[in-house]
Amino acid sequence: MPTSIRTRLLASFLAVAMLSAAGLSLYFLGELESFALRKLEERLYTEARLTAALVAPAFRHSGAEPSATLETSETADLGDALVGAGGDLSSRVRVLDVQGRTLADSTGEPVGTDHSGSPEVAEALMGPYGADTRVLEDGRVALYVAVPVRVSGRVAAIATASATTFSIRTLIWSYRFKLGVLALVFVVVALAAAEMLARWLARPLSDLAATADAFPADHSVRATPSGSRETRAVAEAFNAMAGQVEGVVTELRGEEQRKSRFVSDVSHELRTPLTAIRGAAETLAEGDVPPADADRFLATIIAESDRLTRLTSDLMTLQRIEGATGELPLHRLDLAEVARRAVGALEPLTGSRGVAVEISGSAPAVLGDPDRIQ
Repeated sequence: MPTSIRTRLLASFLAVAMLSAAGLSLYFLGELESFALRKLEERLYTEARLTAALVAPAFRHSGAEPSATLETSETADLGDALVGAGGDLSSRVRVLDVQGRTLADSTGEPVGTDHSGSPEVAEALMGPYGADTRVLEDGRVALYVAVPVRVSGRVAAIATASATTFSIRTLIWSYRFKLGVLALVFVVVALAAAEMLARWLARPLSDLAATADAFPADHSVRATPSGSRETRAVAEAFNAMAGQVEGVVTELRGEEQRKSRFVSDVSHELRTPLTAIRGAAETLAEGDVPPADADRFLATIIAESDRLTRLTSDLMTLQRIEGATGELPLHRLDLAEVARRAVGALEPLTGSRGVAVEISGSAPAVLGDPDRIQ
């Protein structure tokens, strides 16, 4: 079943709104995550630099070579210091030797744990500092920053600082109920806005459809152009077509009226000679008609028959004329003569009824068809 344009507009607007909202939300959440990681990296870098500055004197005091480690007592003291400071820090701080093994950890990680495979440690050994992000099992993002501890221009150890922050997945999961309510509210608002927009866009087309439905019964109805440029163009095209159709219908109706008048006129003109012929024939049929009158009545029958033949011929001619307007060639006529012929043709009927018809006066010559005027 075909769907209405209003339904299509409603579905299209709602789909575009939902996709746009989802895309913008993911974009801004990604930007927020990136911003948080940059700020966290700056803080961890500062903490790692501070840790490196604090532990550097211990390595200078021990005279440790790049490949050497601190004494056991020194390592224990350093570990206790980091564990004590860990309560005041929101991040995890480690001190590693140049082989990447743990010397001290603010969370109490065992000494000697190997971190040589961590990218940030390798970067710190080769450059000014290293950083790496890893996704944990719970979906959160862990950021690791490592800086070298330099003694006499050589790397004696590595100080690292790490912390976890949110990811898009964990953020959505943490606020899933609030986001669900917000999404429901957004859908309702978007649906209402889409309904209003669809009604506004479809109203001109609905009005045009109503005008088209009313047009067969009333050819004078016209559409009111409104709405967008396209719908206005459709309404104007409909009005132009309606005007042409109305003109054709009016012309056809006028043609029908002319044909009806023509048929009525022809019927009347045919009836007159037939009446004269019938009257003369009935008079002759009664008998006891003087020879002179009989000859006159026979002449009337012949004359009216000839006139009937001419009228029939005219009718056949008019059938070949497109439009059947009833127009005939005109001639200059003497109305007195036409009247005398008409009275003479009807004399058998008027005489039998005791009616006497006299023609008096004169008339100017006119243009017309003698048979039809008679």
